[in-house]
Amino acid sequence: MRPPLALRLAPLLLLLLLLPACGIDFVASEEGTELIDKVEVAGDFVAGGDVTVTMTVNHAYPVPVHIACFVENQSEVTEDEKDVAFHERATLVGEEFLDTALSTNRPLNPDDEVEKKKFTYSFTAEGPGSYFVACITPAAPDNGIGRSFTVRPR
Repeated sequence: MRPPLALRLAPLLLLLLLLPACGIDFVASEEGTELIDKVEVAGDFVAGGDVTVTMTVNHAYPVPVHIACFVENQSEVTEDEKDVAFHERATLVGEEFLDTALSTNRPLNPDDEVEKKKFTYSFTAEGPGSYFVACITPAAPDNGIGRSFTVRPR
């Protein structure tokens, strides 16, 4: 008697779940990703107020990396706009093009300890609403950190 189909497929499904991904892996955690360590938002959270985004980066990749921070007032996003990728519809706050990270004699690896760099960008919160800011790698938009904040009327 043959075992049920589910039992015959179980080893294949388990194997597929355990296969590692290749290439650079940006692992997210509560502290951030391997590349973007932290994103902080500060400022005057009233309409017309200045808001500052500070992104802390841990760049140890042996390839150049483009990182960018975007913001949007989610209270003003239409249903049609929700179908567009966040980084294509939101407003660019700031961006960096990081060169290949090198040690004195070899390329660095993502696990190497490097001095973290901070980048600070400012923008004006035009109107009241629920804002969302995200710092991402546009080539892999799922790699990033986002923060929500509320802007009150003046």
